[in-house]
Amino acid sequence: TLFPYTTLFRSVTIGVGAADPIGLARIIRAWPNWRGPQTAKRVLVVNRVRSRVLGVQPAVQANRMCRQFLNVTPFATLPDDPKAADLALARATPLCSAAPRSALRSAIAACASQLAPMLADDSSVS
Repeated sequence: TLFPYTTLFRSVTIGVGAADPIGLARIIRAWPNWRGPQTAKRVLVVNRVRSRVLGVQPAVQANRMCRQFLNVTPFATLPDDPKAADLALARATPLCSAAPRSALRSAIAACASQLAPMLADDSSVS
């Protein structure tokens, strides 16, 4: 696949890419050729957004790059929260159970809430 993570539904295709220089370059190269079902809306989610890599206001920087080079605003930007992610992995539990107050969990929940109406009558095709 062109993106490390791609989920296809009949009405929406979700591509997830990393918010670091290599990940953003991959998104910029892949986006024009990335296709899902013809009827699907393409949605971009930028993951692991962090200031150590993108500087001040990293979500703003990632959004700006995607708009500048692709004319696309990411559907969601998910913060890098390695402590919460590692805790969930170590406990073999969902993030919402392992770290219910984490910024990553909140961002994923917000993204899922926004996607839910688009997928209400949809079934996965891959």
